[in-house]
Amino acid sequence: MVHKYYLSTLMKAILIAYLVMLSLPLLLVLLLLVISMIAAQKAILVLFALTVYFGSMVAIVIWRLRTPAVEISEAGFKVSIPFLYKKNSAAWDEVEGMTFGKIRTFGIPDKQLKILLKSEGAATKEIILSLKAVAKPDEIIAKLRERIREITYEDLRQSSVLQQPVTKAEVKYGKWTFSERGIADSRKTVAWSEVTALSYSGLVIAGYGATTITHRTPEGKEKGIIIKPKASAEYHEVLRFLIQHATKAAIDPGLVKALEYAPKDARADMHAVLLLLLAVVLWVMLPMFIGSYALSDGSQAIFSLMPTVLGLLPMAMTVKLLAGRFRGKAEPAEKKLLWAGLSGAVLAATVFVFFILSPFSFYYFIGDLGMKTGNLLQANYWYGRALEEAPDDNGVIFDMGVLLREKKEYEAAFTYLQRAYEKDSKNFGPLGLELLPDTLLKAGRYDEAIAWCDKILNAKSRHRMVRDVIEKKRIEIIAEKNRLGNASQSAAELL
Repeated sequence: MVHKYYLSTLMKAILIAYLVMLSLPLLLVLLLLVISMIAAQKAILVLFALTVYFGSMVAIVIWRLRTPAVEISEAGFKVSIPFLYKKNSAAWDEVEGMTFGKIRTFGIPDKQLKILLKSEGAATKEIILSLKAVAKPDEIIAKLRERIREITYEDLRQSSVLQQPVTKAEVKYGKWTFSERGIADSRKTVAWSEVTALSYSGLVIAGYGATTITHRTPEGKEKGIIIKPKASAEYHEVLRFLIQHATKAAIDPGLVKALEYAPKDARADMHAVLLLLLAVVLWVMLPMFIGSYALSDGSQAIFSLMPTVLGLLPMAMTVKLLAGRFRGKAEPAEKKLLWAGLSGAVLAATVFVFFILSPFSFYYFIGDLGMKTGNLLQANYWYGRALEEAPDDNGVIFDMGVLLREKKEYEAAFTYLQRAYEKDSKNFGPLGLELLPDTLLKAGRYDEAIAWCDKILNAKSRHRMVRDVIEKKRIEIIAEKNRLGNASQSAAELL
């Protein structure tokens, strides 16, 4: 017989509130569509995409509400938990024991159940369950206690890492001093008899987690002291001292696993995570970077996908190796560093490959670099090289126009800007469109500048931001033309 337990009323309320929050942006977008009067075809596409997204979220929530959170049978048990673990179920003979700890779920005091599975060395293999997340938590605990024993202080003392006695009478770590009397800082001392629990931060992907010392005050209240971790032997010394002296406290088995996790391995994992984070940043940014400098043809999509595809394998492998600590197998630190380094190296290599396969993109990038650093001669030369490779690329044509404006070569600048506009006017925003009449204004071609304002206003009559910018520019051009005309008339009268 299988006993099934579903989500608690609290978790159901949170999921329903999540759906309500999702529906608010959908209603806002619908309102914006009505206000902006987007073309019917575009509105239908936007609505379809939003409906699919919202519908999928509703389906997921309904699935979650109807799926048991915990299942207990004669063979073993199953818990619906994150996919970080190798599996969320276990047979009874795979279980080593269970412990309880105090946590806060959405700010609400909660009790956490940890079921430890048999694993190797410093690896942690456990299933964690928040008791406020499930209905009938007392019944679940009672059924688990029939099959699983609770791990006690004496069980933990049998661990090989605790067989080595603490030789120091006093250990100093940060502002805290640990001695035979208890735990002290400059303001207070907590006796070992007052310590009720030692808990360890779970799911720390690299390095050590913080240790929380729960103690009872003279007033009978429980307070916590948080010991911040360091990937060092000193932190190991503190953990060993705590476990061997807090003999009346409930001790998280994660502390013992932390002692089996060597500081050099912890530091290597932290470096691997930093390399992985760098790779993730590159993985997100490089498609946009490559898309900006690729030719405006079919190759743009292919080149943009290159880092996404090539970087995925080494990054996924790095995550798998790092998550091995929670899957029951601690992988060698050197292997994690190798794959984390490869993740970034492969992504960086895609840029060089991209530039080799597309010389135009390299010239365009160097030209842009010159433009951004104020080196107009460099920008002019490399934009010219890029145009030799791809004379019809609208991005370089437009940027050459902007460059020539900076050099005050307005006649030539307008030629490039006009060419870019005629090739693809849809991608011109308000400020890009403003450059066309403004360049003619600076060239002293007032009537043509006014005519371009009228042309743009007719073409973009439904775009309010464009209208505001171009109408303002038109007034400026007329005022400048009148000012110049009045100045010429005054000069003529003087003559």
